[in-house]
Amino acid sequence: MVLAGGRSSRFGSDKARQIWRGRRLIDHAASALRSVSSELLISAGSGQESYDVAGARTVTDRFAGCGPLGGLHAGLLYAASPWLLVLACDMPRVTAGFLRGMLAEIRGGLSCVVSQTPDGRRHPLCAAYHTSLLPLVESHLRAGLFAMGALIGAAAGNVHYREAAPELLVNVNRTQDLAGLEQAPC
Repeated sequence: MVLAGGRSSRFGSDKARQIWRGRRLIDHAASALRSVSSELLISAGSGQESYDVAGARTVTDRFAGCGPLGGLHAGLLYAASPWLLVLACDMPRVTAGFLRGMLAEIRGGLSCVVSQTPDGRRHPLCAAYHTSLLPLVESHLRAGLFAMGALIGAAAGNVHYREAAPELLVNVNRTQDLAGLEQAPC
């Protein structure tokens, strides 16, 4: 699932539609995910226009205004398999190879596989989540605990971390970040 339901407030416009290397950011994420899965979901906030990603199904947040956790909830509700691979639309450098490696690390007893950089910085918007987390996600949403880190903390013993180079997990929050994508090594 591509997470594309944010307000892009720091960016100033819908960053999912921003062009980088000839394609929209959302298309970079969709392409990486399509390389590892036949089903593709797009998480969009209520009231957002369609992104017109061919063959993708758009799911809207049932818990509006709750950030990525609301999008994860929607994805877990509609997931066709026990695992949901999630990638934020603003992480265009994540490769299909990295995602395949993440899926290869799924094993029994895990609730999620989360990417992280060598310095220990976790990236829960490039992760795989088991659908058994749905009740926990919903309880966090109802309690007003919207931070993805809080969800990962609650699943603590059942989390595996997949290490990646910081350049791979870079995300676009501001327009200047697009220029930084070109300058950083791949």
